[in-house]
Amino acid sequence: MPLDYNANGIYSLFVPTGVIAAGLAANSEIFQFRNSQSAKQIKVLYVGLQAAVDATGFTAGAAIFDMIKSTGWSGQGTGGTAVTLGAAEFLDHTGQVPSVMAAGDIRIASTGALGAGTKTLATNAQAGAVASAGAAGQVILYPADILYVDGPDYTPFTLKQNEGFSLRATVPATGTWKAGVQIVWSELGGL
Repeated sequence: MPLDYNANGIYSLFVPTGVIAAGLAANSEIFQFRNSQSAKQIKVLYVGLQAAVDATGFTAGAAIFDMIKSTGWSGQGTGGTAVTLGAAEFLDHTGQVPSVMAAGDIRIASTGALGAGTKTLATNAQAGAVASAGAAGQVILYPADILYVDGPDYTPFTLKQNEGFSLRATVPATGTWKAGVQIVWSELGGL
């Protein structure tokens, strides 16, 4: 049964990184999603992540990816590519209203880590995945469900104004790589 979106909407987006250079620091933010709207709650229904080695292989070791919540997010992150949603893009149903996500509130890494912006990270990650990093051309992480809300007994990951989350990466040395992020969310009014 499809989710009821009322007068608001359900939205879906896939964004890839650029080629991320070697030497990424531990817990580097590669994707950011922030609700800057005062009149809407955002319910995150799905977050998926995939990653592959590009031209330069990694030293042997594990890659760790996690999703961490942020509160008090008063200043956007920096760097990478700011995603701007067009008026008719990313709608899952005809007749929905355009997303309220502001330009720059969704951000994806291009060649390095994103700047954090002004926010407070949670102490522990909300979700994550661990995978093996290897030689050039190998898959690091097959499309993985980092967060998946399905069925009436599951509670969506809810973001009020100035709350959001980041996807972070900790990878072994020397490798260059790319990742892709899939996200599905709904926007609800009446706070």
